[in-house]
Amino acid sequence: MRQRLGRVVSADGTVLAYASAGTGRPLVYVMGWLTHLELGWELPAERALYEALAQGCRLVRYDRAGCGLSPAVDRPASLAFELEQLAAVTASLDEPFDLMGTSMGAPVAAAWAAAHPDTVRRLVLYGGWVRGAELSPPRRP
Repeated sequence: MRQRLGRVVSADGTVLAYASAGTGRPLVYVMGWLTHLELGWELPAERALYEALAQGCRLVRYDRAGCGLSPAVDRPASLAFELEQLAAVTASLDEPFDLMGTSMGAPVAAAWAAAHPDTVRRLVLYGGWVRGAELSPPRRP
């Protein structure tokens, strides 16, 4: 299976790298905090996961701003910014898509599905959380 790389630009000009593999109905995979489309594809275990997910569909993944192949930006991290990036990646999809969120991508995928239910065919969440404060103690000054 071959991975195809591309770039999209969000409404505010943020450039995002994305990858697709396979053919058919789209499965958009919102990954966790740190990603790299090329390096992840080169790791045998990670690639095996992506190739399995792409069986019978078109797997679409992306590097968030400042990760992997996507350049850094000056915007602070926020759920709103994550949703803008997902909007840029999914803008060209002409049909409802399956949406999978893992780790940090799970709350992003859930928020997208709640705000845009007509775009999501199926939602899969794995390894996410409801409140980040429950995962880590508050910051100390």
